[in-house]
Amino acid sequence: MLTEEHDAFHVEKEEILKAALESGQIQTEDVGTRDRLLVVLDRPTTPLHNNLSEIGGCGAKVKSKISGGPRTDFGRRAWDTFGSLNLTCRRLGISFYDFLMDRLLDLNKIARPGDVIGERIQSVVTRNTVNDLVIVLNVA
Repeated sequence: MLTEEHDAFHVEKEEILKAALESGQIQTEDVGTRDRLLVVLDRPTTPLHNNLSEIGGCGAKVKSKISGGPRTDFGRRAWDTFGSLNLTCRRLGISFYDFLMDRLLDLNKIARPGDVIGERIQSVVTRNTVNDLVIVLNVA
């Protein structure tokens, strides 16, 4: 059953490639790299781009332009630390505000980001799927 679905999938992929070639969406010189170009069809969890780190830096750049940036070395280190923590919380699906309040009020109800990452890595390792690791950690 699985083999039949897999074969049907590859037939459909070849049809998509042929249609793209005929319509001019893919140039003939790109055909040699078609497996690399169409890897997303084999692995739908593969990100279509690898610029997650650039996206993460966009918010910091906008904030820097608006506020004029940090004025002291201590301010720069604090800016970097909180920016990194904010981005990590966002990628893990943790509210940054809730995380800060949890730590400031010494509630410790929200797990440490490092512990959350460790748990997610462990769950992926036990399933033995490397491609899921990229998605779980939301990195490229």
